[in-house]
Amino acid sequence: WWQYQNGFPSFQFHLTGRATAFDWEDPMSFLLQQSLSVGPALFMAFAYRARDFWERSLKVLIIGCYFFFFLASFRGVVHIQWTSLAFFPAILLATRWLAAAKSRLIGYPIGLFFLVTVLLRLQLMFPILPGEKIGPHYIHGQEEWAMALAEEVGDAALVFEYDLKEPSIYSFYSGKDALALYPAYRKRSQYDLWAIEDTIQHRSAVVARKYDFEGAHAFQRNKRKIYWQRTSELNSFQNVRIQMEDINASEAATGLTLTVHNHRKVPMTFPSGFELFLREVRGRREDLRLGALPSIIPSGAFERLTIQIEEPLAGTYRVGIRGGLLSPSLNSDPFIISLPEREDE
Repeated sequence: WWQYQNGFPSFQFHLTGRATAFDWEDPMSFLLQQSLSVGPALFMAFAYRARDFWERSLKVLIIGCYFFFFLASFRGVVHIQWTSLAFFPAILLATRWLAAAKSRLIGYPIGLFFLVTVLLRLQLMFPILPGEKIGPHYIHGQEEWAMALAEEVGDAALVFEYDLKEPSIYSFYSGKDALALYPAYRKRSQYDLWAIEDTIQHRSAVVARKYDFEGAHAFQRNKRKIYWQRTSELNSFQNVRIQMEDINASEAATGLTLTVHNHRKVPMTFPSGFELFLREVRGRREDLRLGALPSIIPSGAFERLTIQIEEPLAGTYRVGIRGGLLSPSLNSDPFIISLPEREDE
């Protein structure tokens, strides 16, 4: 029900916008991580012969979950916790398989797995072995990092671009405001569903990224490095929706009609320098400037605009808003500019 109410954000996250260049490390890492996280229980669950409809349902859930994310690993990184849906059904079927097993030798691999699990959990709790992270994930030094960063940036709201983990870690340990923004609207997180972006408008803020950008300051704690820049007044429009409809090129030549919706509870103002632009989806054409935005859109209003564009080319496009310190956002769903139909001679 929650998925339905919010436009199926989990499915959008996994099925759109996540594809990256294929790397054998991703599926191999997936298999290794899942083998270590669930251990023998996973293999026992697969080996167990279901006896009734309930057990068959559990097995279908396990197979479907792991098969889906195994395929997803060929398109990018799959995090270890994403298969947690299948963890408890796997444990349940594994216990039933153990109850039916007669060999005492089964206890040895289970005991070994239990010992390895305890050692790994101790490493997560205490830095027994050197190093702050396992793979790409930091597991130690989180509080030290967050408090040092809070001291450097002060009381300003901290906006992380293209990063979902760091804001929650920073807020948890420092007790200060932070949120994540994905300008391309491809990863809607709880920050978006709660519309937290609306609460930081016109406030002093710090924008942080993992890569260097013009005017940024570098912050490093141990080997963990980010780049940040302060703005005295944050203006962001990442969650503002622009409505478009498919048209043909001849219609686009007479003007591109779009509707900007101000869902916020206050009037939405666009400072000088903010503008609309057109970007081709999966294309190589340069972004096309569409022009400036109106200076203000009242709360709850739908502002209809008609913008002239030169020589519209057929393709799939999205309309976005750019300007200010944040990265350009893509605010419309993809729409098609098609070639006009030829009349029969």
